[in-house]
Amino acid sequence: MFKKAELMEFSFKYGGVKMSSADLEAKMQGDKLVYKVGDLTVMRSRKSFSCGAEYSLLHFFNGGKSDSDVISDVFDVDDCFGFDDVKVASAGYCGYYDDGVKIYASEGCNFDKTEFSPVVHALRDGGNRYSSRGGRSSQGYMPFFEVSDGKRGFLMAIGWTGQWHCGFDARNKAVRYFAGVENLSFRLHPQEEVRTASVLLLPFESGSDRAHNEFRKLIRKHFSLLDSAGRSEVPPFCMSSWGGAGEEVLLAAIEKNSKQKLGFEYLWVDAGWYGDYEGSSPSEFLGDWFGSTGDWVCHGRVYPDTLKPVFTAAEKAGMGGVLWLEPERAQKTCRFYRKNPDMFIDVGAQSVLLNLAEKKCRDYMFDTVAGFISDYGLKCYRQDFNFDPLPYWEKADENDRKGITQLKYVAGLYEVWDRLLNSFPHLIIDNCSSGGKRLDIETLSRSVPLWRSDVNCEFDFDPESAQSHNIGLSRWLPYHGNGVGKFIDDRYRFRSCHSPALSSNFAGYAEFGDYSPDYEEVRRLIAEYKEVRPLLSKDFYPVFGFPEGDASWAGWEYFDSALQKGVVTAFRRKKCLSDSVTIFLGGINRNAVYEFTDRDSGEKFRVFGSSLISDGFTVTAPKTRTSRLWTFQAVK
Repeated sequence: MFKKAELMEFSFKYGGVKMSSADLEAKMQGDKLVYKVGDLTVMRSRKSFSCGAEYSLLHFFNGGKSDSDVISDVFDVDDCFGFDDVKVASAGYCGYYDDGVKIYASEGCNFDKTEFSPVVHALRDGGNRYSSRGGRSSQGYMPFFEVSDGKRGFLMAIGWTGQWHCGFDARNKAVRYFAGVENLSFRLHPQEEVRTASVLLLPFESGSDRAHNEFRKLIRKHFSLLDSAGRSEVPPFCMSSWGGAGEEVLLAAIEKNSKQKLGFEYLWVDAGWYGDYEGSSPSEFLGDWFGSTGDWVCHGRVYPDTLKPVFTAAEKAGMGGVLWLEPERAQKTCRFYRKNPDMFIDVGAQSVLLNLAEKKCRDYMFDTVAGFISDYGLKCYRQDFNFDPLPYWEKADENDRKGITQLKYVAGLYEVWDRLLNSFPHLIIDNCSSGGKRLDIETLSRSVPLWRSDVNCEFDFDPESAQSHNIGLSRWLPYHGNGVGKFIDDRYRFRSCHSPALSSNFAGYAEFGDYSPDYEEVRRLIAEYKEVRPLLSKDFYPVFGFPEGDASWAGWEYFDSALQKGVVTAFRRKKCLSDSVTIFLGGINRNAVYEFTDRDSGEKFRVFGSSLISDGFTVTAPKTRTSRLWTFQAVK
């Protein structure tokens, strides 16, 4: 399929002259391929997987005694994939949407109800170009692409937690694909080394659904740290609380979990617990907690004995600890910045960026975070990142060194995370960035996004947004999460938010007052969620398609092919006029018999696999804004 699939060709310019791995001599040194251009050494790490996927990562090293020539236009992959026919849409035409090769992209995390939604593009005359925005890897577009004719093609994932770009150009019966870090043009100093973006490619010949599920398996087995030694098989199920609410509110939330036997597994303490802000901060929407960002010391008035009593109480109640920090950013109003301005990059805005390109800054971040993990016995460290770093990186670049700050910064971030994971083998890192703005294969190999979208910050957010986010993101990621919000006993809302990681903030906020849900229903919904949760990282089938507006059905199927066990969840949205819909389930064995359990009525019934394949599965809901859920398993 791929020309020299074991290599995945790359290219770059050196001193203005284009270089390609196809034209350079390569030698093996240990587990790396090494290419030489004068004193410049390009080292390539690669991995091959049984599913046919290939992973590649480049390092550039100047072994000379003077600065290198300018390295630019670095494409960490630059190759072609052959097709039987490649059509090109001319200017003024929408393109070929019934046949031919298409680009299947995904909208990034852009603070919208339709975040992560699929976007289909025809191959354009002049090519198709995509990039992240602002220096966060899944803002703008997601760094995940499918190029196919519907049956065969390839999936491409870019591993760079910064400003990447990629493109696809039509060739004669082929598509050229290329990707890398955007706008690089730099010299390397003597003995200096940098890494660029990694790329993961998965070719396929048996349809898109199967390919995406192979990709999910690949991420789960070879990239994610979950289900590895010392770490949980499933992501956290959290009772989330606002850090500014104070010790009394958080202790009461822990007590409520125990008294009502709710079964939350982690206590999540979010922002607002630090600094020296005046007044109160009962939620993220109130108070001046934001101005203290960067002062990672417990607020003496809000927590007079630090957070130790809170996390000790959580541990006694059987809950692990999750603590929010944002160590890469500080406000100029915070004390730490005023004492250490040299550690930050300043572009004249209120927020400044900790310069992880510098070792002392990386050491400071590691020491700060590791200290909290040790002092409080944290099981999960929640890292947020709430602004665009690209202007800061660009300002810090030297002459003839465009992009060098970004390269060193992103590698520095990986270094800190790797040190934390090595120092605390039990640790789970929650990767948040104003929601899910840093989702790429490099962060997925070190972290789990427990909070995929800030659209769900409001206590009464639209649950249809959670449905759409889940469908769009599950196409690529086996692990991600969101929150239920305040109304935890709302069955439609709770099921809308089903994802491998889940949280609820119904008890951990001061202003919630006397809100008291139907705890019997809450316990039932939590038990149901915990039962289906292991399935939510298995094979995914968007059997209802991607929903368009509130007049449609929505939902999904997750299926464990090894156990022949699955779950179907369906939502008749609030303006949907049809009370029934027929869907076709994925993964079904024609020769098996499946027993279904209706989780609303308790009814059990059996269906032949052949019937499910030929006739489908009919879902009925007499009322709008209604959810239905069935679990099923092969019995013969």
